[in-house]
Amino acid sequence: QATMAESKKYKLTYFDMPARAEPHRLAFWIGKIDFEDERVEFKDWPKLKPTTPFGSLPLLTLPDGDIGNQGRAMARFIGKKTGLYPDDAVQAMHVDEILDTCEDLQSAVNSAGKGLEKAEKEKKRVEAVTTGKGA
Repeated sequence: QATMAESKKYKLTYFDMPARAEPHRLAFWIGKIDFEDERVEFKDWPKLKPTTPFGSLPLLTLPDGDIGNQGRAMARFIGKKTGLYPDDAVQAMHVDEILDTCEDLQSAVNSAGKGLEKAEKEKKRVEAVTTGKGA
């Protein structure tokens, strides 16, 4: 198996679901940058968690082995590498507003129905996104 230095690829590590890593995956795909899409199974998370910088995912491992672990910082980094993030400061501010709003929306939806059984949680989440009323 090739090491990161040998493969010269970025590696994005997240669970096998869209959620927080999907913007990163999409930016790599749109920007035509080859990357390893490492999908973690939930059963493996308890063992992996203590090895991550802040006990959370997603992680972005750079070809030199450096690791990024904050979603918005990773999104900006990938955006810059792919040419999707603007150089102009005002345009960059507006892109950041969109990224931050998406994070806020995701947080609100994930909070809706927290602690409820799956069917009731999904109902509360649908309600939250269709009515605009959070948790």
